[in-house]
Amino acid sequence: QMILQRNKMWVRMAHTSLAQLALCSVILALAQTGPSALTYQWKDSVTGELLICNKCQPGTSVAKHCTSTSPTQCQPCPDNHYTQYWNYLDKCRYCNVFCEDRERVKHECNATHNRVCECQPGYHRGIHFCVQHKACDPGYRVSQEGTAESNTECAPCPAGTFAVHPSMEKNCRPHTNCSSLGLEVNVPGTTHHDTLCTSCLGHYNLQEVNAECDQAVQDFVVHQKFGPRRIRRLQQSLNGQDKLLRDAESYRKLRNSLAQLRNSQPDKPFLPTLLPILRRAGLDHLEEELRIRFLQHHDSLM
Repeated sequence: QMILQRNKMWVRMAHTSLAQLALCSVILALAQTGPSALTYQWKDSVTGELLICNKCQPGTSVAKHCTSTSPTQCQPCPDNHYTQYWNYLDKCRYCNVFCEDRERVKHECNATHNRVCECQPGYHRGIHFCVQHKACDPGYRVSQEGTAESNTECAPCPAGTFAVHPSMEKNCRPHTNCSSLGLEVNVPGTTHHDTLCTSCLGHYNLQEVNAECDQAVQDFVVHQKFGPRRIRRLQQSLNGQDKLLRDAESYRKLRNSLAQLRNSQPDKPFLPTLLPILRRAGLDHLEEELRIRFLQHHDSLM
C-alpha cells in the first residue's frame, strides 16, 4: 500500500510539472506577442516626457516617433528595402544579399524579407560556396538525391545488379541472364560489372580465329583476382612492364596488354599464344583453368 501511495504521489508531481511547463510556454508566447513586443519607450524631445510608442509593423519603418499628442507615424519600405519584424527603425534595411556563382534566387527581396539564395540544381551548400553533387562510384547507386542543402547519398548495388561507371542513377542495372540467351556464364557478375556470357566454353577452335571466343578468353583472364606479385609477373611476361601499379591501374594496363597481344596477331587464335605466356609468368593454375574451360580436349594443346 505504501508503494501504491508513493507511485500516486509521483504521478501527481509529474502532472504538476507538465502543467507548469505548459503555463511557462503560454506566458513566453504572450510575452513575445503581447503589448511590450509591439511598443517601445521614447523620450519626447519637446516635453522630455518618457512615452510608450507603438512600433511599426513589418514592411514599414518610423516616419515620425510618437509625441504626447500624436501616435507613431509609419512609412512603407521603398524598393529593395525591408523590415522583417515590428520595429522602430528610422530607415528600412537594404536588401544586401546577392546570389553568387552557382546560386539562384529562392525568395526575391520584398518589403518584409531580405533576398534568399539557394544553390542551383545539381549543387549543394558547402562551407563557403555551392559544391556540385557527387556521382556515386561504380558498384553504388543513389539512395538519396542531393538537394540545395545536402549532397548525394549512395548505397551499394543490391545483389544481382551492377553499376560500371560513376552515375547519378537511383537504380543499378540487372545482371544479364546468360541461360535466357542460350549462353553460359563466362565471368559472374558483381556490383561493379555485368555477367559476361559466352558460347565458347569447351568449343574453342584452335585452327580458326573467332573474335567472340578470343574476347571471352581475355575477359576471363582480366577478371581473375590476382595478387600484386602475380599481376606484376603477368604484365612483365606480356610486355616487359616491371612497375608496381595501383590495383585499378594494374588491371587497366593488363586489359590493354592483352588487347595489344590479340591485335598483334589478328590472323591467329588468341589462346595458343596466351598459354605459354601464362606458363612463363608462373601462372600454371590459370593456364590449366583456361585449358579446362575452353578446350574440349585440353591436353591436346602444348
